[in-house]
Amino acid sequence: MPTSIRETHLALQRVLPPGMQTADGKAGIGISFAPDMEGYQIIQSMAPQGAAAACGQILAGDIIVSVDGKQVRSLAIKDVVDLIKGVPNSTVTMIMGRRVSVEEIHAAAVQATVQAQPVQQRSIS
Repeated sequence: MPTSIRETHLALQRVLPPGMQTADGKAGIGISFAPDMEGYQIIQSMAPQGAAAACGQILAGDIIVSVDGKQVRSLAIKDVVDLIKGVPNSTVTMIMGRRVSVEEIHAAAVQATVQAQPVQQRSIS
């Protein structure tokens, strides 16, 4: 079945969990990811205390499309990590993708275009 990628735009706050320190002083959003055979960066898991899990809009299997406006397909993992991590409590903007079937897209489009017709009232004499 053919698929497409549905995109979601997110702004997430980079946080360090309480008591955690990093060697570079930077914070992330609590995700692990790996590239697939097509070069897409796929979310593998999320830290329960991380911003990604807290936002409730990211699932394992989702695709990282871009970070702060930069497309990340086919970039090395280290380069994507460098884009995501930053100063604690700063914001990172991301476009996340989710593969959906063409049938799901069609069903959503049909639901979105259905409109109720206004009811007209007439008096019959």
